[in-house]
Amino acid sequence: MKKLLLSITLSMPLFLAAAAADTIVPLKAQGDQFVDESGREHRLWGVNSVSFYPDHRQAEKVAENFARLGINCVRPHHMLRRSTDWNPDMVGGGLLRYENDSTTPDDEAYDRFFYYTNELRKRGIYLLLSVGDSRLYLPGDVKILDGGEEDNAQWQKSIEELNSRHWKASHDVKKLLPLVDERAARLYETYVDRLMGTVNPYSKKRFADDPQVLTVELLNEFSLEYAIICKNKLPEYQEKRFLAAWAEFAASRGVEPGNIYELRDPKAIQVRGEFLRMLEKRFIDRMTAKLRSLGYKGAILYSNLWRGEKASLLAAENNGSVEDHAYVDPRIGKLKNFVYEKAASKIAGKPYILGEFNISEYGSGMESQKKKRTLLPLEVAAYGSLHNWSGVVWFAWCHGGKAVGEDGWAVDPGRKANLGSMVNDEMMLDHMRTTSLIFRNQL
Repeated sequence: MKKLLLSITLSMPLFLAAAAADTIVPLKAQGDQFVDESGREHRLWGVNSVSFYPDHRQAEKVAENFARLGINCVRPHHMLRRSTDWNPDMVGGGLLRYENDSTTPDDEAYDRFFYYTNELRKRGIYLLLSVGDSRLYLPGDVKILDGGEEDNAQWQKSIEELNSRHWKASHDVKKLLPLVDERAARLYETYVDRLMGTVNPYSKKRFADDPQVLTVELLNEFSLEYAIICKNKLPEYQEKRFLAAWAEFAASRGVEPGNIYELRDPKAIQVRGEFLRMLEKRFIDRMTAKLRSLGYKGAILYSNLWRGEKASLLAAENNGSVEDHAYVDPRIGKLKNFVYEKAASKIAGKPYILGEFNISEYGSGMESQKKKRTLLPLEVAAYGSLHNWSGVVWFAWCHGGKAVGEDGWAVDPGRKANLGSMVNDEMMLDHMRTTSLIFRNQL
């Protein structure tokens, strides 16, 4: 026991260095890890904070608590979701007001977000940012591009139709939109300009210049080919243009376009893959150019989740780092455990992060899984180290601010499983600091 305690004690300076610092150590993706200027590897142990815009005092306490738990990275998630259900005291529930359009920022939300991220910065906590998670489009967005009276009206009608769908039927279509619709792509660029190009009044830095931002993700949990195979159809305005572009591309390759959603001919399926890959690559290049024009030098990733070999190849050729998500059975002893299943998405020569990780929400033996959930932090710390993963980011610290008190801890803590609000789950939090020590220091 004394030897074990000595081992942990000797490792403490490395673990605490970032937490004690008032500045961020610049890191870059190099090989399979993020490294500093001396070449030393820095592994990430973090949490997702979902649509979370704490007031200033609360932000200070949350950042302090994160540092004490060994957390050195945060993945802000659903920043563009209209989340008044999670944040009922806010106009739009996120960084946008969503009153007449999706371009008007919520100044209070931005102020809170900038203060919160600067408090994280003071404690050496990095950010994994996304510029494309859960945004909403509104008919008023038509002004981003004047196509004439008839075109403008048709586009507005298409957005109204899209927003009338059940969220499950519109979720992937909204992610698909900027790959095929010029107005949607311009709205993306407008948001990137504001998020990455605005000087944070507290850090005095733009996110584009700040090494606190370790990665920027373009789209969360998305693959265009997967979306089309699952028959996610666009509104009529965009659908006509999408199918016309497909027909032209198919003709150039000598195949009949058929029904793009239900192709059977192997040659046509191959050409469809080339067409969809072309659209994805065009979007990646456009957004990468935008981020680089603002001065951002860090890792850019298109999306996450393993959606087949084509998606993996796209990531290998374009991503600065690789991210996957995993909601898993914590019970040890099964061949197809999360390590086995995630092996497909690890790409040699790129940092690999589980950007969302926790027990599964569905499946067999859920009560048994919940009771054994504290196996999971130790499992991922050990197996993640063995397989040379770069980071583990737990899902999720909170959804909005209702569960978080002024002291940064839970309003209603307990010992029950809480996938969407880990701040409540003291049984999991018992082990966060210890397993962070193991993973970040490769013990």
